[in-house]
Amino acid sequence: MNLKIRPVAPEEVPEFFRANALAFSDEWIPAELELEQTLMEPERMVTAEADGELVGTGGAFSFEMTVPGASTATAGVTWIGVVPTHRRQGILTALMAHIHQDARRRGEPLAALWAAESLIYPRFGYGLAARDQEFEIERGRTAWLQGKPLQGRLRLVDAAAAQMQFQPVFERECRRRPGMIPRSEGWWRLRLLDIPDRRGGNSPMFHVVYEGASGVEGYVAYRVKHDHGHPLSSGLVKVHELMATTEDAARALWTYCFNIDLTVAIQAGHRPLDDPLPWMLADYRRLQAHTRDALWLRLIDVDTALSSRRYSTDGALVFDVTDSSCPWNAGRHRLEAGQGVGSCAPTDDEADIRLDVQDLGAAYLGDVELTLLGEAGRVEELRPGALNRADAMFRWRPLPWCPSVF
Repeated sequence: MNLKIRPVAPEEVPEFFRANALAFSDEWIPAELELEQTLMEPERMVTAEADGELVGTGGAFSFEMTVPGASTATAGVTWIGVVPTHRRQGILTALMAHIHQDARRRGEPLAALWAAESLIYPRFGYGLAARDQEFEIERGRTAWLQGKPLQGRLRLVDAAAAQMQFQPVFERECRRRPGMIPRSEGWWRLRLLDIPDRRGGNSPMFHVVYEGASGVEGYVAYRVKHDHGHPLSSGLVKVHELMATTEDAARALWTYCFNIDLTVAIQAGHRPLDDPLPWMLADYRRLQAHTRDALWLRLIDVDTALSSRRYSTDGALVFDVTDSSCPWNAGRHRLEAGQGVGSCAPTDDEADIRLDVQDLGAAYLGDVELTLLGEAGRVEELRPGALNRADAMFRWRPLPWCPSVF
């Protein structure tokens, strides 16, 4: 097989997306594909060509991701796929190597992705850096632990006005929460895209904002799935995205969702691990929560990545990092943090902690503690107390969350 990893020519874009659809045994919805193409950066789209045929796809978005106390350039890896006839031949490995080298050339210390299969990407150095959860609760089991009157007001807005109303709330949350990515107008259009082919038998999308003392303090976009063949009310409220910057806004928006007529249950996906909703309810057990993997993170440049975020306590650590697919990271790195600001550089000092780059990526945003990874046999403590010191330095609140799938 004569394999070439190369950029996609403009005239090859339709074939690129056809190959990508074949890789997932699916097809693109035309309106969605049109939007995706307005977001793509042509110079970051690459293909695997085997004997003159496009058999693999890949690319990246140029993001500025929020990290603890700061933000940093990130390659948002996407469109990764190999057509079924050419799998297990090293094509994916070649595509990922190209994307990582390109990110390094661009000065992006991080790469992030959503994994179609969770077994694939750890071997390329990706660690599970931000989990989320799915909620489901019966409508009749949604009593609040503390009853509080509505302070502001709720208002339905039409789809055309939703982005303008939602954006300030999203931006406030994005600035403070690791793992989040700013949304351009194009990303908002894709997030709120509402066409019949995308509804999966659900209703059109509805949009509600909560207005408090400071203006719009929260919003929810949702659908309802009706079962018109059932003799009793049996609809499901499906929360597409709910975001609030105050307790009043969160309570009001959830109350709204809990009280939609002709429905029996509420489902919400991609909620942060530290969502306060379970602790606001009178009966904690009634909210069914299922944790799942969400954002996977890879440190393209260990020193720059560790220097880019802030730290909760002062201290110094030497990491002995193994990295089989980005070998420039392999070796010892000394991290020093003072007054929250970190700096990291290669060192010959004795190591405190030995770990693979994927585990450093998993701990980077503050989701999982290195002590827990040590107890799982993934991280080795070389000096007593080093893992506890690392946990104190890396710990961050709020927990990371990425509500944008890319």
